[in-house]
Amino acid sequence: MEQLVATVRAVAPRHTLVVEGHAYSGIDELRAMEPLAADNLVYSFHFYESHIFTHQGAFWGWPLFQKFKAVPYPSSPEALAPLVDAAEDAAKPPLKDYGEQRWDKLRIEARLDAARDWAQAKGVPLWCGEFGASRLGEAPQAARRQWLADVRTSLEVRQLPWTVFDYVGHFGLATGKAGARGFDPLELEALGLKKLSSPP
Repeated sequence: MEQLVATVRAVAPRHTLVVEGHAYSGIDELRAMEPLAADNLVYSFHFYESHIFTHQGAFWGWPLFQKFKAVPYPSSPEALAPLVDAAEDAAKPPLKDYGEQRWDKLRIEARLDAARDWAQAKGVPLWCGEFGASRLGEAPQAARRQWLADVRTSLEVRQLPWTVFDYVGHFGLATGKAGARGFDPLELEALGLKKLSSPP
């Protein structure tokens, strides 16, 4: 990263550069970093916790993501029990664990506190460069909206700027084909966005 920053700075000395941790740039990867010896940097992290919920149905990364369907949020042993009972053997332990971890707004806040505290201790600006929940696993609409709202409001309370991922696609803000896309007004509300007309 130091070499990349030096290379870019040689041709664009005034540009603000965004720096992220290794692997998938999550909070733990961020906290494993030491700030670089350069100024005009913004540090970024991605937030997709818990992945059992946000990546349900995903066909990349962990193969078991494809086995998770209709996973709820918030999580509890009671809420997950029917899915655990119906799941394939390999998928049962992670689904059970997700239920027992009781993912809710308080747990999200604790994770975001870890990111904010790192940035404050290091004296660097921080930005949540990505967060979102996949549509591929048919997550209950109300659960998806609730997760988005809980993450967004928790980021804003901590004065962490954010970017939702993505505009269209598996995590998309807009759905439908080009020329006929639309927004879920309740999802926009969860993100604190004003009502938008359908994009062209």
